[in-house]
Amino acid sequence: MPILEQSAPDEMRTVLSRDSAEPIIDTRPLAIVFCQASMQTQYVLSVYAKKRQTHRIRIYIIGVTSLHRILRRCCPDSERVISIPYPKLSTSTRNPLHIFRTKQLVSDLIRTHFEGINDAEVYYWENYFDWFTFSFLSGLSNSNKLLCCQLDKSTFTPLTSKSIMERLTLFVYKYLTGCPVTLVRTKRMSYSIPHFPAERYGVKNCEVTVSPETMSMFQESVSAPSKKSILLFEVPSPRHGCEYEGKMRSVIEALLEHGYTVFVKGHPRLGYSAFLDEYSLQYLESSLPAELLSLKGFCGVLGVATTCLATIKTANPNLPVISLLDMFSLESQVEKEGFREYLTGLNPNIHFASDVQSLLRALGRSPSHLPAGTPKEVE
Repeated sequence: MPILEQSAPDEMRTVLSRDSAEPIIDTRPLAIVFCQASMQTQYVLSVYAKKRQTHRIRIYIIGVTSLHRILRRCCPDSERVISIPYPKLSTSTRNPLHIFRTKQLVSDLIRTHFEGINDAEVYYWENYFDWFTFSFLSGLSNSNKLLCCQLDKSTFTPLTSKSIMERLTLFVYKYLTGCPVTLVRTKRMSYSIPHFPAERYGVKNCEVTVSPETMSMFQESVSAPSKKSILLFEVPSPRHGCEYEGKMRSVIEALLEHGYTVFVKGHPRLGYSAFLDEYSLQYLESSLPAELLSLKGFCGVLGVATTCLATIKTANPNLPVISLLDMFSLESQVEKEGFREYLTGLNPNIHFASDVQSLLRALGRSPSHLPAGTPKEVE
């Protein structure tokens, strides 16, 4: 499992005294910032921008190795930018050797990267899902200050009764992380996930503000050829129902018919649906992180349930951001409610369109169509 690391040059950690050749050690306090998912990029950069002058900063990217190049470019003053791939894990106790080797990997990573660190500020963003980061946090909690800005505001319900398989899964998570994790469920998922007991480790809640001014320092500009340019986040996904292609075609055709220029941004790994190639659309590089797109000149952003909608709305509060979730059927109404709760928890100002006409009405109230003095937010 290759680990990508970019360390700052030596002169960024030590400087020479004017009066002697003796190096002066950088005594600024240390800040460790975990990046557990792409949607956290703007929060990681906000901490970096605020702390870069007063702290030594180490950024640990967990799992999302494609962000390594981006964060290395955006954070040149960091002491380290390290990307650690997520290990392939089967929680089945029928493969105890695999579990043992995963535990050894976790122990080696803790020893290499986190052993002996004291008095650091440690920032992370989720107390759910990410058992891998939990294993690092439990060790760091002994002599450092753990700060969590919990981004996912969904309702998580503890499992009061567990199947035999869930009991075995919980045992494996506890063994790997070395901490008393629990299992919880949320509406948008049919399976249980691990929960980190933050209160047991003295974790403090914190708020990290993402400002458009800060993000403008890092964003890549996308040129909008007309005032009616739309960005669509699209990913081929069977979970949106068998009627997905037909309804998405209706959306695309209505937008083109009303004179919009449609840009498509596919999923970094899955790309976009092949049927979109039948239309005259513009395409952005799928590997570009959505969180760092500068969309000046665009009149709207569309998607179904991607977290990119929330992150773009946060960074661009005056840009209409519209979810198409209500146009599609998911596996259950409960799952759809779970995704809506998830998105609105990340940003409550996302608009939800129930059909093509309500979508066009929402876009018709976007800034590029409004006279001066009219409120810019989509209601």
